[in-house]
Amino acid sequence: MITKTEVNGYKAQIRALEKEIARLQKEEADLRKNWTKRYQNYRKASMALARITLENIDSAEISEYRQIVIGWDEETVRLTKARDVKRNEIAAKQAELQELKQQFVALRERLGAESKADDEIVERVFGLNELVVQAAQQKEEFLSAQVYGRLFDAEGNQRRQVSIVDASGLRKVVALVNSITTVRSDLAEQALGLINQFFNGFREQVEDPTVTALMELTKNILVEKKTFKVGPDLYRFLGIDIDEALFPELKQAQKLLRLSLRSEKTTSYIRLYERASIKDKWQPVPQS
Repeated sequence: MITKTEVNGYKAQIRALEKEIARLQKEEADLRKNWTKRYQNYRKASMALARITLENIDSAEISEYRQIVIGWDEETVRLTKARDVKRNEIAAKQAELQELKQQFVALRERLGAESKADDEIVERVFGLNELVVQAAQQKEEFLSAQVYGRLFDAEGNQRRQVSIVDASGLRKVVALVNSITTVRSDLAEQALGLINQFFNGFREQVEDPTVTALMELTKNILVEKKTFKVGPDLYRFLGIDIDEALFPELKQAQKLLRLSLRSEKTTSYIRLYERASIKDKWQPVPQS
């Protein structure tokens, strides 16, 4: 994994090399200017000596010009060598800078690849998590509506567990009674509020047997204390088909109560089994 320190380290090295190259280039330019100046002096001295027979030149000047001309060969070699040394230093630093920049480009490509991989991981995990959450919610709603009601008999007595086997006899769902203990109080309160609205709509004696049965059934759905506990008729209520057009409050209350049922551990209340044939023993199916 590439760190920010590595990236900043490369940037600092590149800046330092660029600064060093700029310094060397200035020194090399100064050497070229110095050589040009000395060469102009040499040309001036050579011309002065060439005119010595034509013009009256002071002896002191003649001596100075002679020193310039005589020393020029050595001077030009020294200055040219110094210039070449600087140019070699510049070339070496530029090669080093080019190599460093190539390494930095490769580093940035790796960083981009790592960033893309990180994005893909985050997006994938969030997507999978969303699927898990949606599947868990759908499973919870289905179990509440179709399975948990079977844990109670027609008289409202609670069974310890119930097994549901498919027609082939090779797959089985086992619902345990200890799975239906938690009710979300906020949803339960909303559901009871809707049920109370339903009751309040009938101030006189009700003669309709369907309405009477619903009113009787909704009395024992939840036991209300600090937290809501499951009453003996809750799953009978969740299992009935309520006409939303006739009883909109009860239909909405039914939906909220289905959503309100929760359990901390999925495998503690629903277990799945399968077997290769009727003669084989049941084998647990992984659920996570």
